[in-house]
Amino acid sequence: MSVSPPTPHLHWDQEPTLKDPIVLAAFEGWNDAGEAASTAARYVRDHFDADEVGTIEAEDFFDFTV
Repeated sequence: MSVSPPTPHLHWDQEPTLKDPIVLAAFEGWNDAGEAASTAARYVRDHFDADEVGTIEAEDFFDFTV
């Protein structure tokens, strides 16, 4: 696997061996009405052969000036 250069926002939990990878992204917070996206992502992770390989530190992407 080719991993991008380190970034302070992306935290790898493990270096996965990938074969036909699929990325499922869900964003928690105000845009996750009724926690629908985060609940769906947890369901897929828990009921299929899925591994969480990393997380993104989202704090720096928030715009509090609006």
